[in-house]
Amino acid sequence: MASLDRYGHAGTARARVEQALAAGVAAVKVHEADLDVIEEARRAVAPPVPFVADVNNAHAMTDIRRDLGRWQALSLLWLEDPVWPPEDMLDCAPLSGVPVGLGADLGSAEQLALYARARAVNFIQPDVCMLGGVTELLKVIALPSRAGLAIAPHTPFIGPAALASLQAIATVSEPAFFATIEADDAMDLSGIGLQRWQKSLAVPQGAGLGHDPDPNLLARYAA
Repeated sequence: MASLDRYGHAGTARARVEQALAAGVAAVKVHEADLDVIEEARRAVAPPVPFVADVNNAHAMTDIRRDLGRWQALSLLWLEDPVWPPEDMLDCAPLSGVPVGLGADLGSAEQLALYARARAVNFIQPDVCMLGGVTELLKVIALPSRAGLAIAPHTPFIGPAALASLQAIATVSEPAFFATIEADDAMDLSGIGLQRWQKSLAVPQGAGLGHDPDPNLLARYAA
């Protein structure tokens, strides 16, 4: 999944989406708060390519419900972090036709378990860094399942956290995406292309997280 920066401009966002699709990515995520910008970016993504809008808690629940028809028309894989305060998602009715994902900012499996029980939440997004490591991440992945809920690890990483997240994704039964942020070659410490937009990624098979940092790459970009 190509995970784009926030641009705040409809034309720029759409152009970057088109570049990501040209690279062959399997899905697209935009980080935009403005619904007009999100709609323009969505026009570049033809179904059935999954599309995620991460609004970073930019809206109140009243805003989302007021514009619910427009959000429904986007046919989102999920709407990420839709409202502030996020606690409003705990007891609200489901947003018809708008799957919701959240959890990347939460710091424990216990917190994530609360949102996993919320009727309006469809994707729980544990972040290995926010959780403090792999052990807590595995607790989230092992949460009791319920109809309409999936685990989608949050993966805006390049270094060791990216490898840990990739290994975790490989353990879940439902299809999941590794979200590749906009990064340059110097940020890929392992030298295996995690920073490149592409259709799929192979899970490294080495010991530990699967791959050690590339010493040649580290030397090349040393200050």
